[in-house]
Amino acid sequence: MEPFASVEEYEARYGVAGDPELLAEILLDATRLIASELERAGLPLDDDATADRRMQVCRAISFRAMEQSEESQIPFGATQFSQGAGVYTQSCTLGNPYRDIYLTKAEKRLLGIGRSRIMFVMPGGDGDEGS
Repeated sequence: MEPFASVEEYEARYGVAGDPELLAEILLDATRLIASELERAGLPLDDDATADRRMQVCRAISFRAMEQSEESQIPFGATQFSQGAGVYTQSCTLGNPYRDIYLTKAEKRLLGIGRSRIMFVMPGGDGDEGS
């Protein structure tokens, strides 16, 4: 299976990846997840009209799963961070510590997954009440 996003497309959005081989594997994993969810929802995998959205979601999923550089004092993905000065205290809570591959609600909406469908069923046949 060809990934929905290439390493070049990823790097155009998020910058140069530290490990292009790891990124290629993560892009493929993200593609498999997206394909699985689209198939489960009964949506086409090769629709040209949604190719850009599949690529965008594939890049976003991969960005969450990639290791980020150590340049910042605050780790990427931290949902809580505290720092001290007196006996050197520093702690953080990570939002995705195991770098899982997953779709957010916004990404599902972007792909058209999970939309509600409303149907009306007329009980009792053809609707002729006086016959």
